[in-house]
Amino acid sequence: WKVPANSEEQLKPYGALFDDNPVKPARVDALMQQIRRWTKSGITVVAFRPPSTTAMEELENVKSGFDETSIQQAVETNGGIWLSFDSSQYTSYDGSHLDRRSAKRFSTVLGQKIRHLTTAIHRNK
Repeated sequence: WKVPANSEEQLKPYGALFDDNPVKPARVDALMQQIRRWTKSGITVVAFRPPSTTAMEELENVKSGFDETSIQQAVETNGGIWLSFDSSQYTSYDGSHLDRRSAKRFSTVLGQKIRHLTTAIHRNK
């Protein structure tokens, strides 16, 4: 929580952070191998990109090399479930983190999606 909110505050610091910390294919591969192991052992893996501002998402994509579509496909190929959220439905207080109302709303929506998944999984067993 921050008053006053500044939805661009964290863009510059995160941009500098991403300069030295790009997405590393070896780490993505290791994560996908772990997801595959978990799902084969009966663990349900749920992944998502936390909602943020459009500017932050673009910064993450360009500076860090994060490719949401390829990560989503890899998660699903390895047995995980990818949940998508519309960032335009939420507000950030600093350009990265959700403000209090948006965080509560996001938590509710996430919980509903997980409850729906859980119900569907148990129904299919």
